[in-house]
Amino acid sequence: MRPPRYFTTSIAVGRSLEQIRNLIQEVGAEKFLPFENFAEGVIGVRFIFGGIPFELTISVRRVQDALEGTKRIKKQHRNFDHALKIAYRLLLNWLDNNFELCRWGVARPEEVFLAHAVALVDGEPTKFGDYALPKIRARALPVGED
Repeated sequence: MRPPRYFTTSIAVGRSLEQIRNLIQEVGAEKFLPFENFAEGVIGVRFIFGGIPFELTISVRRVQDALEGTKRIKKQHRNFDHALKIAYRLLLNWLDNNFELCRWGVARPEEVFLAHAVALVDGEPTKFGDYALPKIRARALPVGED
């Protein structure tokens, strides 16, 4: 298996963040807020589109674990700072690919990011996917079974 994309990226976090901001602004988001949760090792963005708040996150720790678990990646690329650069590139790619569907009119942002829409559940901000997935799994219909 080939190494994951961006494993040798030299693109600074600031540049990736600027590209993310420009992309979200280009597609018409009303607000944008990047964030880093150092305690949890997570980066992400919050944005509002069509009056709906969304939050996308990537675990930098998981990226670092993936780096450490890939023998073909040099030791110099197996640290948290490098994992942070990769996480921001992944976030940019994730957003860009999904917004491409919107640019072509195949889907609307609220459709492609529905799992990441944030609503209050029992008074707590909760991603729709975190709320709905357990309920869907509990009632999931079998596929290809009688």
